[in-house]
Amino acid sequence: MPYSYNDRLKESIVNTGTISASRIVNIDVFFNQNETTAYVTFNNLPPLKNVFRNESISVAKKVLKKSLEVSVGSSDECLHLYTKRATTFEGVAFCENKICASIDKINDLVEDKVDGYDCEIFYVPLKNLNRYDRELSSDAIQSGLISRGLSFSLYNGASLAQYTIASITKVSNEIEKLFSPLYTGYKLPGTNIKVQLVREAKIWVIAIMLVPSLMDVKHSQRDLVHNYNPIFNRRYKDSGSIVADTHLDNCALLCHQSSECYSFQFCQGQCSFAGIYTDSATEYHQNCSVYIPKVSDKFIYTGHKIVSETHHTELNLTMDQCAALCDAWKAGNEPCLSFNYCPEGKTESVCSLSKSSAKNPSTRSVVSEKCTNYEYKDAEKLDSNPKMDQVKGTSGEAALGIITLFMMVGLVAGITTPIAYRKIKTFKILDTSFKIDHSLDEE
Repeated sequence: MPYSYNDRLKESIVNTGTISASRIVNIDVFFNQNETTAYVTFNNLPPLKNVFRNESISVAKKVLKKSLEVSVGSSDECLHLYTKRATTFEGVAFCENKICASIDKINDLVEDKVDGYDCEIFYVPLKNLNRYDRELSSDAIQSGLISRGLSFSLYNGASLAQYTIASITKVSNEIEKLFSPLYTGYKLPGTNIKVQLVREAKIWVIAIMLVPSLMDVKHSQRDLVHNYNPIFNRRYKDSGSIVADTHLDNCALLCHQSSECYSFQFCQGQCSFAGIYTDSATEYHQNCSVYIPKVSDKFIYTGHKIVSETHHTELNLTMDQCAALCDAWKAGNEPCLSFNYCPEGKTESVCSLSKSSAKNPSTRSVVSEKCTNYEYKDAEKLDSNPKMDQVKGTSGEAALGIITLFMMVGLVAGITTPIAYRKIKTFKILDTSFKIDHSLDEE
């Protein structure tokens, strides 16, 4: 289901890492011609003691002695103390005599009703309170969101718009003016089925004005994801910096728009750009995947006649990954016009890149039973190798030099000797290539 404006805005706020999704009560959006205004209602940051499940237990003194004990004034102060700690724990204990201690394992709690400490135990299911320490208080939301910035993209079926912040204003007082007291000294009966009782909660409303700018794209975000092949459970050994905390669709869009992105890595909402994918540059990771462009349709199968001269080889790639490697290859004056692919057998698969077209008569090649060749659909036109009418093996410049040399000692020697030389050299090269390729076939 496509994301709505509200979804994107809420996601953008949560991705700042300073406001949890549960604090966003409501979003009302008003669209104008040149901007949109969103009224976002937030819950105040609740006291920590009201957030976690707790119970009163008489805890054995030996249990608390194993923990770091600190003297604090209240249970809320005790919990806030542990928001600064990077260690993991399953509970926090606030006991008599103002003792504050962490409980590493809840199962290690030992109850002692005779000689133990009377404690209030708070259960921490995430085993850490650091996330709460980053939460913005209500009076800091406005300045916090302005400093971090909010932006998101939204596809409307015809075009893609990028929304960025124009202003953020507190409007809580203005909202309160919309209501006036009708009756005083009365209360609604709690037993009436039409009355819903809610816990007291203070709210904070801000108006976020965002300005859209159209982006020139040919596909929707969902379409762009399908333009990439996923390689699951892989991540780059050197993944670089995180480009954005976002969803997969938007990560594909950002990569598509960047000329520096040849592939991208996505790890549980974290999007990183990367270079050309190779197996040797990546490693296993349970929560990450690498996405490479689908480019196989740019190439055509030429058969089992593989190109002898290659300038780069990678192991353990699929055919699609080999095609993506060739398509992205930009290394000096050695472009990739075609590639040989030997599938996995007794050895790892082999992907070899070439700057020559297999269809060019001047390209040295050899027939293989196991390996196949693929080239760009227009590779023959792009191939700069000269076409020669004579036997393959020597370049045009070399042949001209040899012919000129022998013309100085005689017309006959100058013509016959270079031809014989080229034939012998070609035979040796092809014979060597055949032996190398034949060994791959046997494997």
